[in-house]
This record gives sequence, structure tokens and C-alpha cells, in this order.
Amino acid sequence: MKKVSTYYFLGIVVMSLLFGSWVGQATKMFAGAFHRLLEGKPLPPLTNWVIAYSYWPYLVAAFGGVGLILSLGTRLKSETLTHAAVALALLSLMVAVASLLAFAVPLHIPPMYEMSP
Repeated sequence: MKKVSTYYFLGIVVMSLLFGSWVGQATKMFAGAFHRLLEGKPLPPLTNWVIAYSYWPYLVAAFGGVGLILSLGTRLKSETLTHAAVALALLSLMVAVASLLAFAVPLHIPPMYEMSP
């Protein structure tokens, strides 16, 4: 029987690859919408970072692949690898939430003419 962590890492890899294709398309869509809505005004730094590094799900998939190889090819305890899989999944979830917040922030910035005294 395979280790449970093998299936966890396999799930992380598959889901990250599927999510990665969606993130790339959504990032292009949001970047175009922000350019039209904000009429060339600068975006917040977090939003610029998310747009620049929209390939992060593929990095998660790569780390999940390394974990999958370790799970299949080493004699590490399943508990240790399961902890690593859960930590990777939580890290991925935190980055996903930060990305969503970064896309929401520019929509709540008041126009410049409303900020003038």
C-alpha cells in the first residue's frame, strides 16, 4: 500500500496545475479591466506583484511534485510527509486568498478627485 502522503501530494499537484491555468486567465482579465477602469493610474504594489507572479500555482505544483517523488522513493515516515503536504496546501491557500485580496483592493480605492481637499 502506498503512503497516504503520496495521494496528498498527487492531489496537490493535480489541483495546482488545474488552478494555474485559471489563475493565468483571470490575471489577464483583471489586468485589462483595471487598466480600463483606473484609466492608467498606478495599481497598489500587492496587485502589481500578483499580476507579475501569476505563475505561483505552478511553483506549488513543482514543490508538490518533489514531495510526491520523496514520498514514492524514500523511507521517510508518512507522518512527516503528511505534515509537509498539509503545510504546502495551507501555504497555497494563503497565497490564493492574498491574490484575491490584491485583485479586490483597486476596486475600493477612491478616485483621485475625491481624495483632494
